[in-house]
Amino acid sequence: MTFKKIDLFERKEKGFDPKANYCTYFPDEMFGVTYKYGCYLHDRQYRNERKKRLTRVDTDVQLFNAVRYYFRKANKNFIGFFWAFLMYLGVRILCKWNWVKQK
Repeated sequence: MTFKKIDLFERKEKGFDPKANYCTYFPDEMFGVTYKYGCYLHDRQYRNERKKRLTRVDTDVQLFNAVRYYFRKANKNFIGFFWAFLMYLGVRILCKWNWVKQK
């Protein structure tokens, strides 16, 4: 995000309160950034969990269902299973990094 976009974003009424200097839309203390930058530094999983009110377990179930979908689409051959497994591992590792960063 460029500085011009950040300026435009901060001037919006919804999502950022310059007087209070914090994000009014999504509080973001857990990602290790200031409230000022909390609105646009949320990672995708956290935003989806907040928007859909999903728990961590529900997110894992959705991820598992996605792997099953790719496994079926590949007619259960080894290459399809390997691709789905790599995708699953990649998403789990990235999610783990994001959730570790918040502590």
